[in-house]
Amino acid sequence: MYRIVIGGGMSGIVTALCSAHNGNKTTLIERNSRLGRKIAMSGNGKCNILNENPNVRCYNESNVVDLVYRNVNFEQCADFLRSVGIFTFADESGRVYPITESANSVVDCLRLALKEQGVEVLCDCTVKEVKSGKDGFTVVCGDRTLKCDDVVIAVGSGSQAPLPNICGMEKYYTTLCPSLVPLKVPNMDKSLNGIRVKSSVALLCDGKTVAEEQGELLFRDYGLSGICAFDLSAVIARRVVNGKQGNYVVQCDLVTHLSKEELEAEINERLRRQYSKETLLYGIVHNKIAEHVLKRVKSVSGNSVAETLKCCSFPVSLLADYGKSQVTAGGIDDRYVTDLKLPNGIGVVGEALNVDGKCGGYNLMFAIASALLYSRLYK
Repeated sequence: MYRIVIGGGMSGIVTALCSAHNGNKTTLIERNSRLGRKIAMSGNGKCNILNENPNVRCYNESNVVDLVYRNVNFEQCADFLRSVGIFTFADESGRVYPITESANSVVDCLRLALKEQGVEVLCDCTVKEVKSGKDGFTVVCGDRTLKCDDVVIAVGSGSQAPLPNICGMEKYYTTLCPSLVPLKVPNMDKSLNGIRVKSSVALLCDGKTVAEEQGELLFRDYGLSGICAFDLSAVIARRVVNGKQGNYVVQCDLVTHLSKEELEAEINERLRRQYSKETLLYGIVHNKIAEHVLKRVKSVSGNSVAETLKCCSFPVSLLADYGKSQVTAGGIDDRYVTDLKLPNGIGVVGEALNVDGKCGGYNLMFAIASALLYSRLYK
C-alpha cells in the first residue's frame, strides 16, 4: 500500500513512521521548509510532550477523544517515544518532558527515525487538493500530482501558521478559533507588565462562572497570559466554535495564601498601626500589584482592599491572534468522522480534528495517541 500523510507536525510524523514500520510505502508532505516547526517551539523550547494522567475532561467535548483514549494509553505513547530514541521524565504534576529538556532534540529524533524507516519527505510543498476515486486518491501538491491508496490529513489548523486551505475539505470544518492564547484586556494597566503571581481565577460569561483555574498568572501590557489565562482562553475558544457569545470577565484571587478574613484582619491591623498607603501591602503582594489594587479602591479599609485583592476583575475584550496561540479550537467536525475516517475514506488525525486540550502536554499526547490508533486500525 502507498500512503500519503499531509502535515509534518507530531501527528503526521507519527502516522508516517507507523505506516512505514508496517511495511507501507509512505510519503510525508509538509508546507514548511522543515518538519516539526511547531514541535520545536512547544513548551518554550522544553516540549511538554505527554501527561501521565490523560483525562477526557482536559479536552473539549468530543467523541473522537473518547475513542482514542479507550484504545491508546499513556504507556503506549511513552513506548513509542522510547522506540525513536526520546527518553522522558515527569514532574510532580505529571507533565512529561524529554530528558534533554529540548524540543529541538525531539524533532531531531523524529527526523532521524523517518530517514531510517525510509519515509519520503516533501517539504516546501503545499497540498492544494485531495480527491477520492475508485482507484484510490489523488493529491495535488504544487506542480505535482500524486496517486496513492490512502491519504491522512494531519495538518494543523492555524496556530503559529497560516490556516490550511485544502480544496474539497472546507465542508468538513467547524468554525476555527485560536486557543491556549493570551487574553486581551482593554485599557490594561501597563505597569503590571511582566509580573507573575500564583492565583485562583474564574471566568465569568454574562456574570455566570463558566470555568475556574489555579496556577501562575502573567500580566502583560495587553492583558493576561500564563497557564491560567491560556486554559481560560480554551473555554472561550470552544464557546466561539459552538456559536456562543457573551461578555467575559476574569476574576482573580491575588492572595491565595490568606483567606479574605485573614487578609482583612491583617490590613486592619496595619491601618491601626498607621501604615502609609505605599507600605500597606508590603510583603503581601508585589508592589506594582499593590499600587494597582489601591488605585481601584475608593476608600481604603480592610474590607475594601481585601475584597479587591481576593476578587480583582479584568474584562476580556477578545483572544490574542493565531500568532500567539498554541493550538486551535475547532477542526474537522466529529459528525463526519468514523474511526478516524471521513465519508470519502480520507483519514484524519491530530489537530486537524475538532479536538483541543488544556496546557500540560495534552495536545501533543493526543496527536501521538490518535496517530497510533489510526496506524493500528489501518495497517
